[in-house]
Amino acid sequence: MKLSEYLKSRLWQYLLKISVSLLCLALLWVFKLPSTLLVMIVIMMGTSFLGVELVEFHQKKSYYQELFQQLNQLEEQALLVHSILPHPKFYEGQLVDEELRLVYQGFMTQLRASQKQTEDFKEFIELWIHEAKIPLATLQLSLYNQHHLPAEIKQALQQLEDYLEQVLYFTRAENAQKDYLIRQVPLQQIIRQVAIRNQARLLNGNIQFIAPSTDVIVTTDQKWLGYILNQIMDNAIKYVQMIENATIEIAVEEQEKEILLHIRDNGCGISASDLPRIFDKSFTGENGRLYPKATGLGLYLVKQLISKLGHGITITSKVQVGTTVTLIFAKPSFYEVVQTSENKE
Repeated sequence: MKLSEYLKSRLWQYLLKISVSLLCLALLWVFKLPSTLLVMIVIMMGTSFLGVELVEFHQKKSYYQELFQQLNQLEEQALLVHSILPHPKFYEGQLVDEELRLVYQGFMTQLRASQKQTEDFKEFIELWIHEAKIPLATLQLSLYNQHHLPAEIKQALQQLEDYLEQVLYFTRAENAQKDYLIRQVPLQQIIRQVAIRNQARLLNGNIQFIAPSTDVIVTTDQKWLGYILNQIMDNAIKYVQMIENATIEIAVEEQEKEILLHIRDNGCGISASDLPRIFDKSFTGENGRLYPKATGLGLYLVKQLISKLGHGITITSKVQVGTTVTLIFAKPSFYEVVQTSENKE
């Protein structure tokens, strides 16, 4: 806000005030007021007029400058500007402030309604998935001992269950911590559960599966880590089915402060250009063209959930050589130190 622009915008007011002032002075002169008194009146009127204008200009400039500065900084959260700005002392600013307050209140009302609608929808989806799993489990149990049925039918049912779980975990990903049960879990137990779950696909795909016998303990949520590992296994199985002598290997590596869980495959690999984006939502990359059913949600969910659990994940890959996914866990001693320090506080 420039002084020249401010004065220009109020030019008509100044002309009117000067005209009225000159008229008053002319009347006083007609009534033969002393010249000295007239000069004093002019000085007093001019000084007060100039002082009032400068104070008003400073107030408006400070307020609008702060307003535009905060709007530029907040960007997408610009509606929060009302709660940050000081209350203006001039009338026009108070009108602007009141409008900003009303806009903010309206936005918050709509936001709360939208959040409530989203939460209700998530609850409905979770309930629907749990209800859908009941007949699915019944069907799987009925077909379990039907050896004459094609393996593709059982595999399709397993895939259907996996898709239902993916939707369930996707709806819970934002507030996953509400469902956590963090404790010390044998890594061997989780690996075994995932291997059993994918046993049929491994056998049908003629995939060699190598897993260690380990007594390593990790501090995590067993259910969520099982889902994460299953998603990684699902990806590995998809992309090794296209080659001969397909192999998936799980290896555990203990370091001084960390435990590393490697999941390696000798599949088609991931191109160097795709690697930086593999955790992006709905990104399928070049391999998505080889496997049209890919959704790009698997690794996105893995990244979201592994981060919320406080673990790490890295992926290295080379085209036509294979891919290695590494899950990184802090050793249980780290959590014990944190827990001890929290108890002392």
